[in-house]
Amino acid sequence: MTEALGLASSEDRDWYAAWMNAKIESEMGRDDGAALACGASVVWYVAYTNVKSEKRAAEGLTRKGFETFLPVGLKRVKLRKKRVLASRLMFPRYLFIGFPEGSSWYLLRQTDGIEAVLANDGRPLAVPTPLIVGMQREQMSGVYDERDPAKIGAGDEVKFTHGAFGGRRGRCVAIAGTRAEVVIELLKREVVVKIGLDQLINVV
Repeated sequence: MTEALGLASSEDRDWYAAWMNAKIESEMGRDDGAALACGASVVWYVAYTNVKSEKRAAEGLTRKGFETFLPVGLKRVKLRKKRVLASRLMFPRYLFIGFPEGSSWYLLRQTDGIEAVLANDGRPLAVPTPLIVGMQREQMSGVYDERDPAKIGAGDEVKFTHGAFGGRRGRCVAIAGTRAEVVIELLKREVVVKIGLDQLINVV
């Protein structure tokens, strides 16, 4: 079992423990309902990938029938003298894997890009499904997106990063201190919403 898994170091296990405690605290008391993309008979684990191999590993595992989750957000970068949105990994070199019941650890370990699975005393460290669901929801609502509120101005097209309107787009019509007035389409009508600048990003 140890050779097949390729156990991660104690430093990685410490990272996992700290991350797990923080996520459990943030998710306590939430009713997650349906588990989004999580299969009913899937147990989630954390894999440690080779450098810059997260996406390659995820694609390889998907082809083998595993579920994967790679938390990403948006960041602003310069491209040909323009600032555009690009994706960024929230946990570089870490990949969450949905392990179907009865699957082979050897099949996982032999996937290109996978270096190790976080484990303790030869036993893989499982991630509670509600934590995966919580992160999926955060990603979908834009919580992981990098924000640059200082550069938002009247007339800009913006995107809500989180909150009730998370993921929705609109047009900024006014700025007042740390808040903005944004026009969005709601029930086929244009509605003005007042929102904090920290919940908005520019859309290029």
